[in-house]
Amino acid sequence: MSAFFKILFFSLFAAGSFGIICWMFWEQEVKYMKPTIRPKGFIETASLGEIRSLAGFITINTNKPTMLHFFSSNCPCSRFNMREISRLAEKYGKQVNFIVVLQDRSAKSANEFIEKYELDMHIVLDSLGTISDFYGIYSTPQTVLLNESERIFYKGNYNKARFCNSRKTAFADLAITSLLSNQQLPRFEQQASMPYGCSLPSDDTSYPSFLSTINIFN
Repeated sequence: MSAFFKILFFSLFAAGSFGIICWMFWEQEVKYMKPTIRPKGFIETASLGEIRSLAGFITINTNKPTMLHFFSSNCPCSRFNMREISRLAEKYGKQVNFIVVLQDRSAKSANEFIEKYELDMHIVLDSLGTISDFYGIYSTPQTVLLNESERIFYKGNYNKARFCNSRKTAFADLAITSLLSNQQLPRFEQQASMPYGCSLPSDDTSYPSFLSTINIFN
């Protein structure tokens, strides 16, 4: 092989490798740093301070606050976030109801989720996005914190940091602390309420419409 073709070969190889690295960086990092695209026709249905009862979906202990955790197994951000929701449940489990709202396509996915994470909390399969639409959620991972009267106290992201390792911007944790202390919700930066992460499967126009709406597993 001549020197020219060697240079050409290694140049193409280097360019291809660089392209793959850039694509992987986009797939795993950059696109999840951008706000989630709002679904076409989305209407904000729930705001802070509004009463949004879970009575039509699941029976809970209404003598204490409730945290809804919106999760999709296909979302890398949701999977990274599981350590944080587990930590919160362990820290506040006696004072707060924790409910995982799964945005997955089948009961099999829900069972796999239960076996993998072994969470001691209610698991709800929201196949058609009925609960997420009710609370105005179109991204995962997101949370909705309700007070004892089922008024929305906080709705948004868990943390500014992807791996939830920044205590200064631990929005969900700080919201729970404020609620349990009978204090007002802190004035968080805009990134607390701007949906980041993955779009919900139920907002996909190709999503099957024959799935059952809600299944409760725990």
